[in-house]
Amino acid sequence: PAAVRTSWLVLLHAPSLTPLPNWCASLHAEGSGDVWMVQERGVLLFERDDEGAIFVPESSFEDNWSSRRGGNKAWDACRGGQFDNNHSIWPFYRDGPRIEAFQVVGNWTLRFAKECGLTHSYSGFEVSSNFTAASGRVPVERVAYVEAVEPGTTLV
Repeated sequence: PAAVRTSWLVLLHAPSLTPLPNWCASLHAEGSGDVWMVQERGVLLFERDDEGAIFVPESSFEDNWSSRRGGNKAWDACRGGQFDNNHSIWPFYRDGPRIEAFQVVGNWTLRFAKECGLTHSYSGFEVSSNFTAASGRVPVERVAYVEAVEPGTTLV
């Protein structure tokens, strides 16, 4: 049988210090309760000025034909959602999404943008350079769009 390569994000947790974030409950977990291993690919989004986070799994990404994206799998904040502390990702439209950082989870490559290029179509839509799990936690001024980069993709 062929070997299956799996990427893991290991979250160390000290139960006596702080409760495990709610977004961990939706992840595949193994271990004693002190070590959580995330098997599903996705992206962690961290809340600005607070301690909230949300894990967006690959299964939440949709084919994007807006903004000239050619069907790439994507997710955007205009679709709504909440961080694990029940704060809205985008509470007031004029203020933009409350995302201050992201972290790629798993063996894939993602790009990001400031506009909701899945929900709305923009003629001059621009995405970031590529990020992988090796990029670690990346602070950002604003993120509203996440796109998976498929091998051989030339869209920029």
